[in-house]
Amino acid sequence: MGRGQTIKRQQFLPYRYDRFGVVATPERCAIDGARTVTAVRADRHLVDLSAHRFDEATIEWRLDVPAALIDAVLPPGERADPPVAIVVAVRCPATRLRTAVRIPWADVRDGKARAATRIRRGDARGSVDVVALAVRTRDASDAVDGYAMARGARLAGSRPWELRFDRLRDPRGAYLDVRYARFGDYGPPQFPSPASLYQLDCDGDSPVLWLNLDHERVCEALDSNANVGTRAAIRDVLFDSIAHAVWTRLFVEAAEQVRDGDEPPFEWQRSVLERFLPALYPHCTDHAARVAALREEREQGDAGRVLDRLDAVLQEQLDVAVHAARLIERAE
Repeated sequence: MGRGQTIKRQQFLPYRYDRFGVVATPERCAIDGARTVTAVRADRHLVDLSAHRFDEATIEWRLDVPAALIDAVLPPGERADPPVAIVVAVRCPATRLRTAVRIPWADVRDGKARAATRIRRGDARGSVDVVALAVRTRDASDAVDGYAMARGARLAGSRPWELRFDRLRDPRGAYLDVRYARFGDYGPPQFPSPASLYQLDCDGDSPVLWLNLDHERVCEALDSNANVGTRAAIRDVLFDSIAHAVWTRLFVEAAEQVRDGDEPPFEWQRSVLERFLPALYPHCTDHAARVAALREEREQGDAGRVLDRLDAVLQEQLDVAVHAARLIERAE
């Protein structure tokens, strides 16, 4: 193992496993076999194809498999001729697409290999998950404690990539693009407060929520897929604190556009109002009446009362109290 390198192992596996030992990097994105498109957002591990029309997408991958990985997950007697293959696995939760590209160890040269994944547009919807795995290709002849012995056992994985085929959309139509960056690398004017955890830009037709990768542990917690346990509880409370502020800001921006009977200019602004006005004005029977009631309160200088009610609505919708209590229970 090289100096300064560490191997992270999954605690629930009874053998050595390197969670992010394989590094998968998309080098080229082509649609319909020819046209190369710029779609990679490396800071988010995202390949965003949602703005393109195509029948088939091809992603060419570079796979890095350091020698330290083999030393860490195989017993000494197998390291000279590793019984290992690299598998690039593709999964679409929405359509249940499952496919994979297998690279034999003989094609891994100097710790590097290449692969291409091809996905037909009709086979995927929403997002596709791609992960590279190192797997055993045969059973071990002799059992060695602490090492995987069975053919097909996973020895290592990569950080997953998202291939986005369709634009993420809130159920009520409000778009919010979430992006990651190290604020300290850019500073003002793009990020006036480099120490902030997040920044919301909502000046255009699609709001962008920036998360600051300088706060690495917080971003990892927000990205957690856990359904139960302490990490899930931490994630939910963090999400609530950010979501409350973001939804409030989006609502204020949308409400300021309500003038003289005109609808706000952007779709996301209209969607935000459609999301919250029914709860803020339950006595109104349609959207036009709710917008008129909002306009009247603002003209009377009662914007603060509107925000007070919005605060209560957000706390209820986000389950703020439930998530906070759950975190306290986990901490006790």
